Amino acid sequence: MWAGGLRNVFGGTWQPGTNNYFVDGPGTYLGDGIYKATKGAMFGWCCDLFAGAWYNWGNDVAPVQAAFDTGNSGFPASSNGKLYVGLSGDTYAKGQDPVSKRIQVFTLNPDGSNAGIPQDFVVYQGQGYGSPIGMAFGPQG
Repeated sequence: MWAGGLRNVFGGTWQPGTNNYFVDGPGTYLGDGIYKATKGAMFGWCCDLFAGAWYNWGNDVAPVQAAFDTGNSGFPASSNGKLYVGLSGDTYAKGQDPVSKRIQVFTLNPDGSNAGIPQDFVVYQGQGYGSPIGMAFGPQG
């Protein structure tokens, strides 16, 4: 076991140039989070989902994937090193959602700490069941 106390992790990603591994942790109705997992770390599942969270949304957003822009994505240079997280929300909910069905982007400090509140990058505007499920950067962004 590398790290424990996480519930139903959907995605994880290494921060380029570091040994920092970030995983998304769907929790309960109390909140979902991102955890900077280190070898031997024990997080708060089952009793305190906020324990050790790098970021916690404070509600159910269902983070399903995380990816860093490594600088070869075709995005502007200012995107290099940022963390993108897909929030799928309720699988069976149609239409838009005020807190999920989007991709958010985080800016990190050089030590891997969170530099602030995430910003919406893409927000689902349709009326169907659309949600981000997986993410990958391609050479054209």
